[in-house]
Amino acid sequence: MDPSWAWRVLGVAAGSDAAAVRAAFRRSALLLHPDRVGDLGAEVEAEAHRRMTELADAYRVCLALAGGTAPASAQGEPPSGPLPAASVAAR
Repeated sequence: MDPSWAWRVLGVAAGSDAAAVRAAFRRSALLLHPDRVGDLGAEVEAEAHRRMTELADAYRVCLALAGGTAPASAQGEPPSGPLPAASVAAR
C-alpha cells in the first residue's frame, strides 16, 4: 500500500530524512497527546487518543522509509478508518 498517508499525517515531505521525521513527530505529539485534553471530556480525549495512535503509526512507517529504526511490523499500512479532517484543539 502507498505510504503517502503517513507522510501526510506527520506533515513532512515524502522522502524526508529521519531527523525531520523525528522532529515532526515530537512537534505533533506535544499538541495531540491525550494528557493535554483530559479535562475537556471523554469524547475529546478519545479523539486525541485516536489521533496519537495514528501519529505513532505514521511515525513508524516514515522512520522505516527514512532509514531510521522502526519495528519490523511497520509495513506502510494506514490505520483503519478515515483520516481526520481537523486537529484536536490544543490548549
